[in-house]
Amino acid sequence: MLFSNQERVELALTDDLKGILDVFAKKLNPTFKEISKSKSELRQSGSQAEKLLNKEEQSIAQALKRIEKGANDLGINPSSIDGYTRVKQLEKIIPDMRIVFKSVQ
Repeated sequence: MLFSNQERVELALTDDLKGILDVFAKKLNPTFKEISKSKSELRQSGSQAEKLLNKEEQSIAQALKRIEKGANDLGINPSSIDGYTRVKQLEKIIPDMRIVFKSVQ
């Protein structure tokens, strides 16, 4: 069977369209769904982490205040208390952590 030039062009275009649809159906749509799911999970994790960070930030502030008061009452330097310096360092990175957690929400 012989095809006219117009029919050949239409067949070629139809094949191109089928190829595009196949790429979307087989590759892009599944990838989009996977990324969307991961993004949703990341948002949820960020939100939970921020809530925990807020709670721990309060705990850190209260603990440091008690330690500093107790150390002052005893006339000792709070930084000589085991773990004090490490907790003070944690307190300093909380704003950076908050930025990261908020950025994924």
